[in-house]
Amino acid sequence: MAKINPRGMSQGDLVRLLDRATGTLWIPAGHFNLQPTSTEVLVGGTIPTAISYDTSSDESACANIYIPDDIDCGEAMSAYIYYSCVSTSGTVCFDIDYVSRASGEDVGVAVTDVAGSATTTNGTADVLEISSASIAADACANGDVLFLNVRRDVSAADDMSGDADMYGVRIDYTTRPSIKE
Repeated sequence: MAKINPRGMSQGDLVRLLDRATGTLWIPAGHFNLQPTSTEVLVGGTIPTAISYDTSSDESACANIYIPDDIDCGEAMSAYIYYSCVSTSGTVCFDIDYVSRASGEDVGVAVTDVAGSATTTNGTADVLEISSASIAADACANGDVLFLNVRRDVSAADDMSGDADMYGVRIDYTTRPSIKE
């Protein structure tokens, strides 16, 4: 990383400092494929805008995203699951399973299972909540397709009664510098 000192910095250091940024990918619930036990639900209208995860068994939904060239795959990415629930107490636990594959690679390989953070409801029904997980550094490469599965893990620390409705997943990443150090 470029060093800033009171007397200034070189032009190359300044360009490297300004060139490193963050970005966000948003995957709405409607872009996820439902697994056999998951269902779409209506939220405040007539369009299914969430995926409802039941409390009785592990349920999941999956999405596939292309990893663009500007993502620095050498840095970990943060995944945030946006959801709400009608229950006013308890803890919800979402896991993320993922694998990244390039053209010509076998997609039938084992996935990485990342336990998400257990999120305690805030005591109010239907409030937007956020649970998080991480996608490891070097888990994917630019030009790969990231196969992402979001699962409510009711066998973990999840003790919230009732459905948890997932609205989408935000993935935060670091951009790849255009200047090589």
